[in-house]
Amino acid sequence: MAKIFVPTYNNGNCVVIQSSDIIRVYSQRPTTNSTINFTDYYYRSNYYSNTGSQQFGSYSIIPSCQTEITTDFYYRYDFDKIMVIFMCIVVLCYYMAFKPITRVMGRWLKL
Repeated sequence: MAKIFVPTYNNGNCVVIQSSDIIRVYSQRPTTNSTINFTDYYYRSNYYSNTGSQQFGSYSIIPSCQTEITTDFYYRYDFDKIMVIFMCIVVLCYYMAFKPITRVMGRWLKL
């Protein structure tokens, strides 16, 4: 199993995968009859975070914590967006440098 990247993880935190897009980090391990603060990370949205609290009653299902956690960054999910922006900047810079040179050379050749 691959490790799950969590930007802010400390020992004692509990990490739970809520859905295919959300990773929830509890400030401590949930127990019955307690209110625990959490942070949701939306990893497909550049790790946008949302904080809140959740109450666990006597009949609540306590989530099981993930053990394969890392704070090392492996891969960005917005790589395609970065490549499109980079290519737009390259084309724009090339056009801005090429256009004046061709105008000067065109005038020089007509003389």
